[in-house]
Amino acid sequence: MRLTDAEKNVIAAAAGRVGMTPTGYVAETALAAARASRPAGLEPRHEELAQVQAELFGVRSEVQQIGANLNQAIAAFRATGSAPVWLERVAQRCQQSLDAVDATITRADAQLR
Repeated sequence: MRLTDAEKNVIAAAAGRVGMTPTGYVAETALAAARASRPAGLEPRHEELAQVQAELFGVRSEVQQIGANLNQAIAAFRATGSAPVWLERVAQRCQQSLDAVDATITRADAQLR
């Protein structure tokens, strides 16, 4: 079989993603195509990823609860006219955490599809 360097690179990258040599990857995928099945070692880690996603949704709920608590702090600020010294720092940290969780959920969701 003759392949261009670009094609070889594509195969090498795909093989590396699943922890196989390019030769082993080509053999497994060719056999799977011939058998109309999924190659050994290339099964999606669906259950594993689904578990991670479920955990992340739980963490996201916790972060949302923190956001609700921050809203209460803001209400107190409006009532008293003074903000707690920690309010801005906590708000920024919560937003960063929520952004990170959302990005991780998006990556996990993409892998599950």
